[in-house]
Formats: sequence, structure tokens, C-alpha cells
Amino acid sequence: MGQITSVDVNKDILIDSLKAQNARLKKLLREIAEERDRYKSLWETNRIQNEFSEKERKANRRLEQEKKQERLLSGVKSDGVPIAHAADSIRSYDEMCVVLDKLKNTGRMGIRNWAMFRCGICFGLRASDLVKLKWGWIMDDDGEFRDRIPVVESKTSKINRCFISDAIKETLTEYRKWLGGRNCSPDDYIFSKNNGGRLQEQSYSRYLKSAGKEAGLPIHISSHTMRKSFANIVLCVHDGGASDNTIRDIQGLLGHADVRVTMKYLKETTLRYDAARKEVSDFVLGRTDVNELVITQQKNNDDVYKVCMEILEKVA
Repeated sequence: MGQITSVDVNKDILIDSLKAQNARLKKLLREIAEERDRYKSLWETNRIQNEFSEKERKANRRLEQEKKQERLLSGVKSDGVPIAHAADSIRSYDEMCVVLDKLKNTGRMGIRNWAMFRCGICFGLRASDLVKLKWGWIMDDDGEFRDRIPVVESKTSKINRCFISDAIKETLTEYRKWLGGRNCSPDDYIFSKNNGGRLQEQSYSRYLKSAGKEAGLPIHISSHTMRKSFANIVLCVHDGGASDNTIRDIQGLLGHADVRVTMKYLKETTLRYDAARKEVSDFVLGRTDVNELVITQQKNNDDVYKVCMEILEKVA
């Protein structure tokens, strides 16, 4: 009888233990379900917030775009400062002459402004590099013009070896005659202020903008117009037009990573640059038949291929 009682007692303990474990499991399952519901609620809340935030971002972006559109139409920035327009190139020889005439005949330093615009187009330099040119760089000790000058570019620190063309010589000769020996020593700036100090490029840009408005031209003129005009003239006049496109095509066919390598194949680089500057000079002096700056010749792929084959035969 005692053994049976012992078994009954152990059985009751086991049942109680299982019931306790079952209760703990149920509690754990409830906690897990509550946690799951909590995370589900948080996820849904975050989803709604993100959706709202995305809608808000899109609305803010549209609003900002509308404001930007309004500023562009009004011509002023949000702080009230006028929006600067990118400089345009001159579009013809006639336009260039109109601008030069306005510069030359406006203000006491008109001849300087005229000379700087003419030389700026011929050199193809930035205004920041033009204003730092000195007479001693252009002319030797005997008062003769040098063949070329090395210019360390302010923006890139690269050396630009500029050919001194006939147009530059003619322009600076007339300018020096007007100066009458004043501010003409080797250490003097070529395009200086009236007192001999260095001219600020921003000041010169204002002269150009004023001349452009007086001329009534439908283009935006500033100091960078000189550099853009130089590039446009080269593209339209040099090598029959579109020579840069042709060189780029040849570069791709030959597999050159750098176009300068291609130019070494085609011709000695400095001579090509000199030829381009000479043709810009002829344009400025009115020696070409070109008036409208429009590309007159496009070379097709067959022409480019023939050139490439000739190059490959030479280097093989």
C-alpha cells in the first residue's frame, strides 16, 4: 500500500509541474503575441510616417522648383541679386566690329577696352590672365614683338604658349601710340588702369556688358565672351571647319585615351595652335571671307577612316 501511495504522490507532482510549465508557455506566447502586435503597430506607424514624409518631400520639392522657376523668370536670386547669364560668343565678324566700335568710342579708356577685347579674342586667354600681361612679356629689349609668350594660367597653373599674331601686333601698336609712352615700361601692365594699377577683370566685364547693351545685340557679353569667341572662330575658320570633331573621331578610332596623343600623330601641336591663332588673327583683321560663324564643313566617317589609315601607315 505504501508503494502505491508514493507513485500517486509523484504523479500529482508531475501533473502540477506540467500545469505550471503550460501556464508559463501560455504567458510567453501572450507576451510574444503582444510584442508582435507592438512591432506591427510600430511598423505601420513608420510606414505611414515615411509615406507622409515622402509626400511632404515631393511637395516641398515641387514648391522649391516653382520658386526657382519664378526666380528665373524674374531674373533675380532669392537674395535679390540679379542672376548672372553665361557669356555668349560673338556670332559674326559684323557683330565683333559693332562691339569693338562701341568700346573704342566710349569713355576715356575706350581705346584700352577696345585693345583688350581684340587681343582677348586673338589670345583666347581668360580675362584673369589678360589683365596680368606686362609689356616686357610681349616686347623684347629692342622694342620688337616676341614670336610667342608663355602664360601661366591663373585658373589651372598650366603653361599656355601664346603665338603673337598680326592682329595683336597691330592692336598693341595703335594702343601704345595712344598711350604716348605713359605706362609702357617693361614692368607696366598692358591693360592697366589710368593710374597704372592692375585692372580688375570684374571692372572690365562691366565695360563689355555696357557695350553689348548699347550695341543692342541679342547676346550676353562679358569678359568670357573673348575666350568663347576665340573657340568659335577656330571651330568655324580653322582647317575648313569642325576640325575638332574630326580629331575626336580619329582619337576614338585610334583608341587614344588623351586627345593630345592624337594631335601628336596628326601634326606638331604647337604649329597647329599657331595656325589656329593666325586664322583668328586674320578673322579679326577682316582678311577672311567668313562673316557668320557657322560650321561650313563636316567630315564624314569615310573621310575620317582614310585619315586614320594614312596615320597608321606612317606609324606602322
